[in-house]
Amino acid sequence: MLPALLICVLGLAALAAGRFMTTDANGRYLVVGGASGRASAVRMVHDAGGGVIAVGRLVPTVLAVSDDAGFVDALRSQGAWLVLPVPGGLGCATAGEAR
Repeated sequence: MLPALLICVLGLAALAAGRFMTTDANGRYLVVGGASGRASAVRMVHDAGGGVIAVGRLVPTVLAVSDDAGFVDALRSQGAWLVLPVPGGLGCATAGEAR
């Protein structure tokens, strides 16, 4: 049972990694901020020059948007734990959004 579970977990991780490692992010990013909470993560995005599309259910998770080339570096310098490009087809995005 353990080998089958390991293969399942690794397969799901590979699918998730492939989904997030796309070049079609159009300036959308999933930002996981520090442990300070939602308000801190939202402030971090605004201070880096971006906008907030949605706030995740996990406390420091924010879906952000920015066309600034230095946005990701600015977020990381402010203490973001993880910044991933998000494709337009992710659940938070709708088909009617400008791409």
